[in-house]
Amino acid sequence: MAQRIKRIGLYLSAHPHEGGTYQYNLSMIDALRALPTDEYRITAYYLVPSWQNILPKEWTHRCVARTFLHKVLNRFYKMLDTSQESWRRFPALFNPIIRTINRDRCDVVLYPSQDAVAYQTSVKSLVAVHDLMHRYESHFEEYRTGDYAYEVRERHYSNITKYADGIMVDSTIGKEQVVESYQCSTDKVHVLPFVPPTYLLESQEIDMCAKYRLPQRFIFYPAQFWEHVNHTTLLQALYLLHEQGETIPLVLVGSKKNNYDRVVQALADLRLQEHVHILGYVSNDEMYSLYKQAVAMVFVSCAGPTNIPPIEALLLGCPLIVSNKYAMPEQVGSAALLVDPLSPEDIAQNIRNIWHSCDLREQLKQSGFHQIQSWTQKHFNERVKTIIDHAIEK
Repeated sequence: MAQRIKRIGLYLSAHPHEGGTYQYNLSMIDALRALPTDEYRITAYYLVPSWQNILPKEWTHRCVARTFLHKVLNRFYKMLDTSQESWRRFPALFNPIIRTINRDRCDVVLYPSQDAVAYQTSVKSLVAVHDLMHRYESHFEEYRTGDYAYEVRERHYSNITKYADGIMVDSTIGKEQVVESYQCSTDKVHVLPFVPPTYLLESQEIDMCAKYRLPQRFIFYPAQFWEHVNHTTLLQALYLLHEQGETIPLVLVGSKKNNYDRVVQALADLRLQEHVHILGYVSNDEMYSLYKQAVAMVFVSCAGPTNIPPIEALLLGCPLIVSNKYAMPEQVGSAALLVDPLSPEDIAQNIRNIWHSCDLREQLKQSGFHQIQSWTQKHFNERVKTIIDHAIEK
């Protein structure tokens, strides 16, 4: 008897400017591309036409544009108490992407961007939960207002954990947080650590110093300007070094989120404008080049459990300083200097050490190459296949 073909859906809603979430979508595309074509058929659902240029042509493509009416109704829906069962499937009445997914009847659909569509459809779902920092770091402004407010996120993740057929998290700590927060069955939560996006190995190096008139030596922080990303503490560390006679240039990239104006103000208050270069959103080749040309990458976020930029640094041999919070020490092993993200003094001391010691940078670089081989895209692909089969057979 011929083996039944498994029909897998992939819902893509991330935009390139969304940073880590977008990179995770790319990793998921690579994982599904690796599935045996004689056993699996993939259908991709997306709202932004540019995904068409990234997805394999042999997949089934469903590009469904959202109308203005859909956007208005969706905004109204977010204001409701969507924990009520009677409201959960209401968006199917006006959202064309939900109707399309329901009609196709895949065996399971993957949602790498932790979308509400996952619990608004009538098809089995595997949903990523990247973090629950609204619970564990609720004092930050982004968890108090708008689409990221505590109440909004709480309803959203409660629905995901209740109705998803499987949940994908980045670490053991991430799994523990999902289970303790929503009394979720441990069998339902799958640990799937992040991997570096494959575009990094396909990029071309650009002379960033010449293009942006950067100093020949600099440290690098790639992160959107959320408050929890903690730019201001890093600036305070640079100010301490500056007061001690150490002027160390910093390059920042990332979208201008809620804390951007405060970062700019802090630059002025600390008189560091000449030494901090804000490039905004950069291309893939430029991001690759910054990793390759920086003296070190500093990642002092207060949120986790893990993050993608640290493993990008490890992959490209960029010496790394990283926050000691949540699962980040587990993510980098011995391949990074760990710092207290709330201590400017600790950050400053470790920046000084890595800035002046060629031997330390080389040691971290080699440790990084070793660490990154412990969990590769191949391992990620195999784990995704196991998770999909488990959800289908369940």
